[in-house]
Amino acid sequence: LPSDPLLRWHVRGQRQKLLTKGTAKGAVEERLHFGSGPSLTRSIFQQQEEEAEELLRSIEGLQSDHAAQLGDCRATAQLSGGTAERLCSSVGGLQSDCAAQLGAMERRAEP
Repeated sequence: LPSDPLLRWHVRGQRQKLLTKGTAKGAVEERLHFGSGPSLTRSIFQQQEEEAEELLRSIEGLQSDHAAQLGDCRATAQLSGGTAERLCSSVGGLQSDCAAQLGAMERRAEP
């Protein structure tokens, strides 16, 4: 299973959906119950195969969405990091300006 909890939840749900929609045993039981011969069994197996392929496409789509979101998060973190550095630099500059002004005021206040 994937490591992402949301993706894991989705995969489990899809797997459960596949399991409850029909299993090989269920397909054989259906064929025996309805007596429709091998064509019904073949169509049930084909349907399961299509659903499994759909599940794989869904997982691949979720993985690419997840990768895109991760890329967005990294880009945002880099922007945020740059902004934080600029803010720290600005604050540092303001502090030194304030210290210089305070020093000038103290010198003026001395008799």
